[in-house]
Amino acid sequence: MDLDATIAFYEMLGFRAALQTVNEAADERVAFLKLGDVMVEAYENKQGVLGQWGVGRCCTECNGY
Repeated sequence: MDLDATIAFYEMLGFRAALQTVNEAADERVAFLKLGDVMVEAYENKQGVLGQWGVGRCCTECNGY
């Protein structure tokens, strides 16, 4: 994954980079992109196989249910 291109894409949609850091153990960058109450986590995965992708995790917050 090209993390810089991913960040640029989400910024075109109105997201802003809330946090960028590095997973030092894996030497992989991580970015959290925020739009209102929505937070997207994008990360490099140097062990992944090109052409295979998906959602690594999904989380939602509910109030007053």
